[in-house]
Amino acid sequence: MKATPGLGVRVKGELDGNGRFKVFVIEERETGTNWDVIPEFIGVVDHVNREKQVLHFIARRDIDGVIQLSNLKDTFSVGDFISLRICRYISKNGPVYRVVQANATDMQPGSDILKHFCEEIRISKGFGFTESDVFLPPTMVSEHLLTDGQLVSGMAVLNFDKKKNSWGWKAISVEPELQGDGSDIDIL
Repeated sequence: MKATPGLGVRVKGELDGNGRFKVFVIEERETGTNWDVIPEFIGVVDHVNREKQVLHFIARRDIDGVIQLSNLKDTFSVGDFISLRICRYISKNGPVYRVVQANATDMQPGSDILKHFCEEIRISKGFGFTESDVFLPPTMVSEHLLTDGQLVSGMAVLNFDKKKNSWGWKAISVEPELQGDGSDIDIL
């Protein structure tokens, strides 16, 4: 048997008198996919740092992390959905999550980590905020030339604000909405 990471195997053994597990047989088992015994989570990419060659994802409030771009076969951008096989283990510092497989997916993450919005924004010192407190970073505000009171739509991802020590929503995409009935638009 040629073992590769994620290969499905069957193990037969028993505990000896000292509480150690004694292995009798290890054999390959039929499986649909590698890592099939590890739970799959659907997350969203909320940051890509090409300079450091990493991306950050969030799959649940308690599951987020960084993946080296070199460990991925797919290319990702902010807002892309990512299928993750994540194992949890206990270290001396407590629970730690490790991504063993990550792929692009069309499946959407839950509404607990990703939401669509269409609201007016208020601008304060370059920062944008919607009526439901979706945060728009200054780079997004200036890039899209957003103005106070403007109607915008987009996607927001759950985000932990370390300064406020609280959870909130951060826009990862935004589009200005047309306002009015369109009668003020000249057609050439």
